[in-house]
Amino acid sequence: MRRFVIAAVMAWPLSLSASADLERSGLHDPVQLGAATIRWLGAPIYDASLYTTGGGAFRWQAPMALQLAYRRGFSGAQLLEATMQEIRRIEGDRADHAKLSRDLEACYRDVGRGDAITAVSKGANDLSLWMNGSRLCALNTPNIQQRFLGIWLSPQSRIARLGPRLRGQ
Repeated sequence: MRRFVIAAVMAWPLSLSASADLERSGLHDPVQLGAATIRWLGAPIYDASLYTTGGGAFRWQAPMALQLAYRRGFSGAQLLEATMQEIRRIEGDRADHAKLSRDLEACYRDVGRGDAITAVSKGANDLSLWMNGSRLCALNTPNIQQRFLGIWLSPQSRIARLGPRLRGQ
């Protein structure tokens, strides 16, 4: 499996339109906690930013949004494959992975340079995905918040050393 080379950077301030998109998606008074740029072989792939309501401290099962601003294009199939590989790597094999993959497949679209996908969760079992301000899907799946957002935020993540920076710790 390919390894990502990751570097953290300071994020640009949240623009008024990005703030409106986050609020429209259900995260009220979004404040950025942290940010990082994900790189592969030294090339930037996307910028990740974590937001919470009012800048509240990160804690699982609290409302949050993770926004990925892409610097290059990927197909929806590539994004789904990478997502499920990382979920399997973190969780091990689980009986519901096939269902989760089908649910996420309905959410994913091709992305290009400048596109932003935002995952918004209002609680443990709630996740909606947005692309450039339009809702792609809403999932109500047990522990979906930690399962999906754990790709970036869990201690078992490939970018675990950047987790504290994203979480504002």
